[in-house]
Amino acid sequence: MDIVRDESVKKRKRQKQTIMIVIAVIAVLGVTLGVSNLNPHPQALNLARSGRTPSSADRCSTGHGLGTLVPTPADIRLIPAETDVRLNGYWELPGTPVKAETIIMELSNPQVEQEAMDADLQVKSALADYQNTKVKSQRSANAESWSGQR
Repeated sequence: MDIVRDESVKKRKRQKQTIMIVIAVIAVLGVTLGVSNLNPHPQALNLARSGRTPSSADRCSTGHGLGTLVPTPADIRLIPAETDVRLNGYWELPGTPVKAETIIMELSNPQVEQEAMDADLQVKSALADYQNTKVKSQRSANAESWSGQR
């Protein structure tokens, strides 16, 4: 046989379920708001409240925390090349500590390379002309000495 339930029991059960759902929704909203308001580092909040921008921070100041250091557009300097060059390869990756004598990348200029080859060929041509002139002068000196001996 089925037991007949009162409407009051069904009503209390429905109210209990509604209260549990409302509590769960409030808990999820509270956790979401709490996580969204987390600050990665407490000093970042102090810096923001002080009205100072990261670019106005002292050069010698130190800090702690996780994250990435991103340069502001004012810190990025583009250096225009005086000649057209071709990038042959990188020797060092970004973020690698370097010294003054460290080669960072290899550049080449096809026009300058062609001019260097032309200059090398001109030097070789001038050396060949010099050798020809030297041999001719020796022949003429030898010819004069032969004619003087007869």
